[in-house]
Amino acid sequence: MNAAAGWAKSAGNVRVQVTEPVLELKAGDYI
Repeated sequence: MNAAAGWAKSAGNVRVQVTEPVLELKAGDYI
């Protein structure tokens, strides 16, 4: 989940699948 390409794919899936982990992942990797 560190690669730009991997994130682009995960971002869409994670966002639609779950909203809790997204905050943690984005907080430390995205935002």
